[in-house]
Amino acid sequence: TGVAAAAVVLIAVVAGIVGVASGFVRARAAEAQARRDAATAAKVSVFLADMLASVDAQQIGQLLFDDLEQRVASAASAQNLEPERAVSMFRQATHEVSGTEVGRRLVDSAILARAGAAVSERFADEPEVAGHLEHTLAETYDRLGLYEPAREHARRAVEIRTTAAGDDGLETLRSKALSGLIGYRLGRFDEAQEELRQVRERQRSQAGNDHPDTHWTSVRLSWVLIEQGNFDEAESLLRNALEGQRSVLGAEHRETITTMNSLAVVLVDQQRYADAEALHSEVLSLRSRLLGPSHPETLKSLTNLAVVAYYQGRLGAAADLFAEVLDIQTESLGPEHPVTLASTNNLAVILERQGRLDEAESLHRQALESKRAALGPDHPETLSSEYNLAIVYTGQGRFDEAEALHREVLEARRIRLGETHPGYLDSLCAVAGVAALRGDRETALATLETAIDLGYSDGDALAADSDFASIHDDPAFAEIVQRAQKNSAGGS
Repeated sequence: TGVAAAAVVLIAVVAGIVGVASGFVRARAAEAQARRDAATAAKVSVFLADMLASVDAQQIGQLLFDDLEQRVASAASAQNLEPERAVSMFRQATHEVSGTEVGRRLVDSAILARAGAAVSERFADEPEVAGHLEHTLAETYDRLGLYEPAREHARRAVEIRTTAAGDDGLETLRSKALSGLIGYRLGRFDEAQEELRQVRERQRSQAGNDHPDTHWTSVRLSWVLIEQGNFDEAESLLRNALEGQRSVLGAEHRETITTMNSLAVVLVDQQRYADAEALHSEVLSLRSRLLGPSHPETLKSLTNLAVVAYYQGRLGAAADLFAEVLDIQTESLGPEHPVTLASTNNLAVILERQGRLDEAESLHRQALESKRAALGPDHPETLSSEYNLAIVYTGQGRFDEAEALHREVLEARRIRLGETHPGYLDSLCAVAGVAALRGDRETALATLETAIDLGYSDGDALAADSDFASIHDDPAFAEIVQRAQKNSAGGS
């Protein structure tokens, strides 16, 4: 009996061991399968994100028009008509239609909008994949210049990644920084500055000062500061980021070159034109070699050199560069893309300075209409176009229209940017200029006094501005110019 009992115990022990071993094997197999599933999901996520990021609106638009031409030719042949004539008529009828703009709308409605809906439906239980895809959708919309949907997908990416990785996870912070960038694109500068500052501090705490994410956010924060007129802090951020990026990423990394470009922009704003031109030329050389002569970032560098030429008084060179860039951007990005609209505005400013007022008015109206539709009536870029159109009215002697539009911009800038912002101060001087041209010396001087009290500092520009020719001999105007120069020198 004792032997039998021992045998039963032994059998039970062995059975238990076998059960435990079997459970262990199953657990290991499940763990291995989970790892394979996770790896597969990660690969799918990366693949889908890469596919979305590679969407090219210009290419899609061109393919669409090429296909339509072939179908028109085939339909004409089937009806015993001349295919060449039918295609010629089709091209003539669609000459003013931007293939890139059509492609952009198709990409949004047929690809990105559907992808956005699919992400929330199919990857609800896979937050890492969903967060990655939402972030990529936001980046893609941003690249296409469709900022409202970009902002919505960035918000979703932040929510998903916060749930999955926590509020201070590096991926969460990356999506928050993207959200701040898109806020900047939308002209919400105060909101964008606060968001980017918070993200930057958390990235410095979590990853360190020299982490690429920290530098990325620092550079985008500098863009906001530039728009707010805080050039000194922007320059400091950019120089620190540039030093770190050259060390960590290398001198020819795309982000390093972006920082160089941004630093050159600040130098222009600080009227350090020779330094800015040298740095912009270096960036243009790098981008042309690494990205190609027609890449959007290369064209941006050409635009920046044109801006420098404009400020240096080389209007002919600036106009030629802007016209070259605008033609390529209209073809590659479409006429309503924010980048194209900025170039349209820039070329119109040059034409105004060259005295080609009717051409300038036409371009400004075109840009203004598109900006109002794409960006809204109170966006800083929209206000900039209104300001420039008012300058054209002034040159045409349409003082009532010029003053009304300048005062509209002045009030909008006061609300949007504040009374010490350079844009608001420029609007004050423009209102004063119209008053001087009308012979209203008292209003002109009083308005200039207000601008000087608020910090306006470009005394040389005032002294050279022909709008104030009627008050150049007034001692009060001479004093205003001197005070502006003192503001420029820091009050010394």
